[in-house]
Amino acid sequence: MPEADLLLASGIVIVLAEPGAGKTDLLDSVADRLGGARVRASVVRPSERDTTLIVDAFDEVARVGDARVHDILHRIRDVEPDRVLFSSRSGEWEDSRTRLVRDLFGKEPQVAYLVPLDGGEQRDLFEHFYPGRSFDDFHANISRFDLHHILGNPEFLRLFASAYDEADGRLRSRGEVFTLALENLARESNPDVLSKGAPARHKKISWANEIFSKLLLSGVDGVALGDIAEDDLHPQMETIGLVGEEPLSVLGTRLFRPGSTANQHEPVHRIVAEYGAAQHIVSRIDDPTCRLTIAQCLALIAPNGAVRDDLRGLLGWIAALGSESLQKAAIDLDPYALLSNGDPSRMTSASRNQLLDALSRLNENDPYFRRSDRWRSFSVTGFFTPDVIQAVRQILAEPGVGHLRQLLLELLVGSPAVMELRTDLETVVLDEQAYIGPRLDALSCLLSDETYEPAAALRQLVDMGTNDALRLASEILMLGMDEVPFDCLRGLLDAATALYPTERADRSRVIGERYFLRRLIREIPEEETVRLLDELTEGFCCTCRKERHDCFLPRWGQ
Repeated sequence: MPEADLLLASGIVIVLAEPGAGKTDLLDSVADRLGGARVRASVVRPSERDTTLIVDAFDEVARVGDARVHDILHRIRDVEPDRVLFSSRSGEWEDSRTRLVRDLFGKEPQVAYLVPLDGGEQRDLFEHFYPGRSFDDFHANISRFDLHHILGNPEFLRLFASAYDEADGRLRSRGEVFTLALENLARESNPDVLSKGAPARHKKISWANEIFSKLLLSGVDGVALGDIAEDDLHPQMETIGLVGEEPLSVLGTRLFRPGSTANQHEPVHRIVAEYGAAQHIVSRIDDPTCRLTIAQCLALIAPNGAVRDDLRGLLGWIAALGSESLQKAAIDLDPYALLSNGDPSRMTSASRNQLLDALSRLNENDPYFRRSDRWRSFSVTGFFTPDVIQAVRQILAEPGVGHLRQLLLELLVGSPAVMELRTDLETVVLDEQAYIGPRLDALSCLLSDETYEPAAALRQLVDMGTNDALRLASEILMLGMDEVPFDCLRGLLDAATALYPTERADRSRVIGERYFLRRLIREIPEEETVRLLDELTEGFCCTCRKERHDCFLPRWGQ
């Protein structure tokens, strides 16, 4: 839905997206237009005066438990607002919560997902941040490390742009991107501030990372300076083990932003906090003089062996930055969190194979393990190296049920591994027993490879003649309509005639089942259209023999 529709929608709207997609900014925009205020779920205090409630970060209360979620929803329902707008990370919102909202409020909630920024919007945002830099050069630089696929996420774009600026346009490695982003955020940007005697940047980052780790593990939002600003979600700075004036200087950097009240400070973004906290925790585990062990750390992240929803991102980054033994311990806890968060391409070959095995077992036990996160897009292109191809091939060969095969197909688009898996992907495309979703994803993988020749697969799809097969064939044709032979178009449209009923009673009840043909026809050049009309209508005649034809037209009342 367009953003403007959120202003008009009454009832309940649930906005879901991955971290950094812009949920909070969207809710701030909507609140500003409606004359209200965005409130965090953890501190919401609804009253009968509130006709509109805009509640952000519902995923953050999940760390307290379902009882807290139920309590907040009951309190909101009791004040009977006219409209409610919720937001949450998609990976931490389950369909059962949507049903709970429906049952509590007695109305069906509308679930919306934030659409990633398109290329033009990415350019606009980059040029807003760095007007003196070239977006094309930035995009080319980021593409070298296969990170351009996630530039549709505004927060990732902002972080990568800051790293690019910090490196003066010369990024050298994928791992360097996030490190430079932190350094850029820690740098003093005000030229009027005296730098003499100020702590070095690496010290500020070290203090910030320690603060991030303690905030995330303790489940609070930020820190407070002074008794008045302190509350349950903002403990005093001194209580987390950092004392003195020097550590306080980190709160004045762009690594932190002001909280909801004076003298409260919070991480600039959760993604930044997760990456920084993971750096701190891994350094402590690797330090032989420190007594922190892997088991102790994971006991906090996953009490009783179940990973806290709010710490899945942190776990993903710990695995990406940690040793192989740490990676394997994290895989046993939550393999999907490691694939969908952090940078799984940094994991060792053995760990990546173990991760795929763990995902296969997870898919058997819980086929729909992605929950509401199934709408999310993320990139792990560097994950598919030759040493994991065989494990991927086995998963693609087992259709079964569940999210895993379709997830891997989505992630393979644009990956160099497509060339190695070309035969396996064509098998999926040509599998008449498979659902259309995985077949379309497999075709997208093949068509993302510029060296792929689809002519043979196109002929087989047209010969199959089923609705799904012809839809796939139309996708191939639309990719390069200017170079499509006339006989291919004619053959597909000839085959498509079998999709239409010959009797009135046989009309399709599935809306949009043949819509792909309309999309295809729109792309056909005018001269080709004239020729096709001439040839396809040859021999047509009227069978009702009336002055105003009535051949196969439904009558009113029938």
